[in-house]
Amino acid sequence: IGEKGLDLIKKSESFSPVPYLCPAKKWTIGYGHVILPGEVFTSINEEEAELLLKKDVAKAEACVNREVK
Repeated sequence: IGEKGLDLIKKSESFSPVPYLCPAKKWTIGYGHVILPGEVFTSINEEEAELLLKKDVAKAEACVNREVK
């Protein structure tokens, strides 16, 4: 994904430096990162949140690339 795509996600998700319970009742932080078992966050900055976002997007991209021919 390019910078424009990341910017679109950031605008859609907005940034939260602290964990919050999203509408799906999952603990979330940053730009919509669902906190996984074993992850512990009290707060993060925007740089850390962007790294999490890029990791999350990479997982989604890999799934799409694997399943869509």
